[in-house]
Amino acid sequence: MRQMTIVEVISSLVMDGAEHFVVSLSKELLHLGSKVHILVLGSPNGTALEQQAERDHLEVTWLGKKLGFSSTTVLRAWAAVASVRPDVVHTHLSALKYVLPACLAAHVGARVHTVHTLADRELTGMNLRLQQWAYLKGGVVPVAVDRAVLLSMHRIYGDACPVRLIENGVVVSGERMDAPHRIDHVAPRFVCVARFSEPKRQDAIVRAFQVLVRRCPGAELHFIGGGPNLEPSRFLAQQLNIGQHVVFHGWLDDPRDIVSKCDVFVLASGYEGLPLSVLDAMACGLPVILGLGQAEFSSLLSIARIVSLDAQAIAQAMLDVVTDDDLAADMSVRGLAFARAHSIEKTGRSYAALFQQILEREDHEPR
Repeated sequence: MRQMTIVEVISSLVMDGAEHFVVSLSKELLHLGSKVHILVLGSPNGTALEQQAERDHLEVTWLGKKLGFSSTTVLRAWAAVASVRPDVVHTHLSALKYVLPACLAAHVGARVHTVHTLADRELTGMNLRLQQWAYLKGGVVPVAVDRAVLLSMHRIYGDACPVRLIENGVVVSGERMDAPHRIDHVAPRFVCVARFSEPKRQDAIVRAFQVLVRRCPGAELHFIGGGPNLEPSRFLAQQLNIGQHVVFHGWLDDPRDIVSKCDVFVLASGYEGLPLSVLDAMACGLPVILGLGQAEFSSLLSIARIVSLDAQAIAQAMLDVVTDDDLAADMSVRGLAFARAHSIEKTGRSYAALFQQILEREDHEPR
């Protein structure tokens, strides 16, 4: 396998799913023998993820972008790409439009964009049309992180869209792959790891937990994450008189320290791809409950307990899991197996193989 110089491009290194994925993937690609640079559109904020990138000896360049579109960032990205001269530019979230001109000008051999959520939710208007041109005319290969995302790509961009499927991967530690622990029926501990912003719906979890506490008065609910909807969710818990049962941890350097001590993972969202927080929870042996607005084609349908985005439905699922040991054990075993199949090592190898395939195709095409 040829050595590649890869630039991973992301808007920021806040403590969120796609950003965690970029750092984990970059470390794995580095381990596989590639030279990896992370190009961040924004400015450093001292997050734990930035510190992790530094500990992992990842080279990070910051472009200093502020809110809103910035033509200056396009020029800075152009200069950064020209200085690195990469074989591969791999973009995430909204980053593609800032580096695509540089990629075309520098004749970057492999231009790849990963779509982390449903295509109709990722972009709108002019940005969506630019993305469509990039996929169909600009030589950008899109990657979907989940089957539902893959189908949404074809629905939005048409069957000619050259989308590939590489499902998300997480770090799977051997010590966390033991047999599932028994759930504490008297004081079950639920946990949610997610940013407090759309499309996440922590408010639905809080309302569901109020229903559950009537049956399990010793239950605890732990939230890990921050964002604009944190304080409204905290206020809602107090308003529903369950504040003493709910703990808001904010962002943690390693959420697994808390997750591994809980019994059940719960996530509520309007729509999802394949959340890294869910894979992390499965790697810790936790049964997973998802309250989703759109879940028809999720890869998790046979692995997690998926219900509608409704407080009563989520509450019933929570009660079912904590009162049925056989159900909880089966979900835990299935989740552990799913996590094993979605290790970051496997995902890294899949991306490296895709990059190589694109570069080899470019080598054989007439110029």
